[in-house]
Amino acid sequence: YGDDGRYHMLVSVFNNSGVHNWFQSSIIQHAISDDPVGPYRIVGTALQGTGNSSDFDASVVHNPNVIRLHTEPLYLLFYIGLNCMRLKGKDCERVQSIGVASARSLDGPWERLPEPIIRPRKENVHECTMRGGRSAPVLWCVVANPSAVVYPDGSVVLFYRGV
Repeated sequence: YGDDGRYHMLVSVFNNSGVHNWFQSSIIQHAISDDPVGPYRIVGTALQGTGNSSDFDASVVHNPNVIRLHTEPLYLLFYIGLNCMRLKGKDCERVQSIGVASARSLDGPWERLPEPIIRPRKENVHECTMRGGRSAPVLWCVVANPSAVVYPDGSVVLFYRGV
């Protein structure tokens, strides 16, 4: 719920592709509604890949989670970022990092930190191994699904999935 009396939702949108190619096209869009159950109307893009091939979030941003700090009117947007300019195809999906952007309003503008706040333990896709069953190793380096909580004392805890 925003300071403007409207309901805000930041959502991942698969820009010109389906769910199976989310890792090549996801952006985060901003939607608003006067009712918590909707309908919601997309009002703009909150965050998208930077387009800079050296950035961890060069091509894709996904899994938005927004919190408001209690001590000041500041929103934090946690998200995962991927660089499909550096890693191609499924290798891109296998290396994910968590980033954060901030804004004084849910309408933005969102200012992101230049580096991820959490990186996978390994970023070389050939060094990342998670067993894909008894016989087939699958290469994977992921920190994803950020979910932040603000406690009454103002501290923030971030939960996430990591493999």
